[in-house]
Amino acid sequence: MSHPEIGTFKQDTVQVVETSILAVTAYVNQALIIRRGVVILTGLERELVIPGLSPCLRSESLQVSGIGTVGVRLLGIRTEPLQTTPPIVSEITDLNDRIALLEEQQRHIRNRLDSLQLQREFIQGLSEKSVDQFSQGLAQRQIDLEQTRQLVDFLGQQYREFTTVISQLEQEQQDLEQQLQKLRQQLAQIEATPGQGGHRLVVMVEPSGAGEFVLELSYVVDRAGWTPLYDMTFNRTGRQVKVSYLAEVKQYSGENWAGASLTLSTSELGTGALWPQFHPWYIDVSPPESSPYRHPGQNPAITSGDSSLRSETIPTEPIAVPPIVTKVARENGITTLLLGQEDGIPGDGTPRKVTILEDEYPCRIEYVALPRLASFAYLQAIVTNHPHGVTLLPGQANIFRNNLFIGTIRLEQVAPGQPFRLDLGIDEGLKIQRQLVECQTRRGIFLQSQVTTYAYRLTIANLRDREITLKVTEQLPLSRSEQVTTRLLRALPAPTSSSPQALEWTIVLPPEARRELSYCFAITYPLGLTLTGMESDR
Repeated sequence: MSHPEIGTFKQDTVQVVETSILAVTAYVNQALIIRRGVVILTGLERELVIPGLSPCLRSESLQVSGIGTVGVRLLGIRTEPLQTTPPIVSEITDLNDRIALLEEQQRHIRNRLDSLQLQREFIQGLSEKSVDQFSQGLAQRQIDLEQTRQLVDFLGQQYREFTTVISQLEQEQQDLEQQLQKLRQQLAQIEATPGQGGHRLVVMVEPSGAGEFVLELSYVVDRAGWTPLYDMTFNRTGRQVKVSYLAEVKQYSGENWAGASLTLSTSELGTGALWPQFHPWYIDVSPPESSPYRHPGQNPAITSGDSSLRSETIPTEPIAVPPIVTKVARENGITTLLLGQEDGIPGDGTPRKVTILEDEYPCRIEYVALPRLASFAYLQAIVTNHPHGVTLLPGQANIFRNNLFIGTIRLEQVAPGQPFRLDLGIDEGLKIQRQLVECQTRRGIFLQSQVTTYAYRLTIANLRDREITLKVTEQLPLSRSEQVTTRLLRALPAPTSSSPQALEWTIVLPPEARRELSYCFAITYPLGLTLTGMESDR
């Protein structure tokens, strides 16, 4: 009886070895796969065939070793692509349809932009030509000031409207281009995958006799990786934040990682362990592009040598595989998370979430008030990572407050012992009132200037039955003109810190207590000059 994987090879010299995935280490954008299979050798075999390997396999990464009750020399390996069906046509068709739709929307936006820009240029040209005509008309008293003002207002309004619509369309065009780039990348990845047939590995062997042999191989696959996710829940009573550290693992290797021990690593394969070396730095004219050189006899799919082929002979005893214990390892800035056995991660790109850890993190809470923008305070939690804990990698974090969803943030990397902030939304236990108590305009020291003075009073009430610490930040105006100056006249009590654009107080409020803050600033500008951005404009 012949085996389809053997083809024309002789039955007594070729054996097919069925293997299963024993362990997976998922990196940022690749994965290291370890497979193991058991075969009973007759002593006549010259080739062992391992079918069903991933189409995304990187053949240069293959390593083979063995152990058994009989001595076996591993002479070499080669990979053979299996020619089967091309990538899924329906998926490619769907991506092409979505790309065509977005490209059509882009063309429509470009046409509208061309039309609007022509209209705006016409308005601009009309405005420039009208200046001389209206100047002459005013001089000859053929046109009055009211007619001039109406035309200027009309032209200005039309120009602003065209500019606003053009800006919106340009933003839509940028958003469409980003969507198109993502779809084109997906299409390129699918088309680059050599079908669903994958590879088979052929191992050249020379056994010393009959017996059981355990074959183990490892290799790297592309189109696989993981991203960290977090659920962070703040509980006011416990003054702690519960952090659920998750990983979303996704892979398109075509192999299902069922029953394999899963390890997550923060490193990237192939980055090298040595520092870079200097090479000669040449200055020349139009250097020719360098092309990769390969020796004519070199075949990247064939690997040999002690680093990739190993075999051992042991007495006839059951082969035991020690269990992998879930733990965290850190070395040279790389974090490795050993999660143990998983139910399985499919090879078709379906994402799977796995839990790395759940723990309580100590925190202290702060209240932040921005009275010019809001009449309430915001709650923040300053959380500290455990000194001997796990590095929290950059990723999306869902924020909950007393099990109520607040929002989503992007968490940056947090090392052990490092603090980080969580915004927990508004807090209704504080009431903040901002009053304008003075707004006065008078002549300046110089006759051709005037000064407008603004004075504000902030009243803050703690409605809670416990003491709180509140940071109050009040914004000050900044001048964008040399003709206008701003100056802080007073602030009571003295701010904890200040800058030209803001005042900041840190105050402690006892339970059910009230506190007042006040400040005053002046704006000096020439007589007859109309300012924008004044407090009355809001």
